[in-house]
Amino acid sequence: MPIHSPVLIDLFMKQLFISHNNNWMCSLFLCLAMMALPFTAKAGDRDKHIGLSAGVMYPSIFSATLHIDQETRYHNAYEAYIDYFTQWDKCPDCNKVCTDSFWKNRYGLSIGGAYKPCVHRGRNSFGRVRMGADLGTNTRSFVLGLELGYEYVWTFRNGMQVALIQKNEVNFWAKPVWKNGLQVGVRIPL
Repeated sequence: MPIHSPVLIDLFMKQLFISHNNNWMCSLFLCLAMMALPFTAKAGDRDKHIGLSAGVMYPSIFSATLHIDQETRYHNAYEAYIDYFTQWDKCPDCNKVCTDSFWKNRYGLSIGGAYKPCVHRGRNSFGRVRMGADLGTNTRSFVLGLELGYEYVWTFRNGMQVALIQKNEVNFWAKPVWKNGLQVGVRIPL
């Protein structure tokens, strides 16, 4: 049966107190243990990740996002991203969605940023509200978008994260005016 570290520390402290009566040695050990505690405890704050997420949005939009996240204290984060979207429609020639109508109907590229305050923290997961803005262009005009959404993130022991992202975006000077949908993403620590 393995002996766990709290049991070893307890046995070591009892040995120091009972058999040797060395108060200076106990004080030294306790001071070293107290000094080491802040350096070994880490909750994953202030990490930096690069990630890729993709998903489907309404109305008939495929969206892919490449982003860099910089966490601050308490899992709040800032994000800089590049977002590509394509809106598909039925092809007038074959009356179904084909590769030409999927990739060449209406597409756009935008660059933006978001602030993400943490609203829920779990053992290895957390939820954030996304608030951001982006600038870009599509096939017909200039695009300015404001975004509000929610993301739920699961963190693994190696630092990788998987995110489920719900996005709501309103666009100015471009169609579609409203976009909302879900994305699934993977983030790798830097």
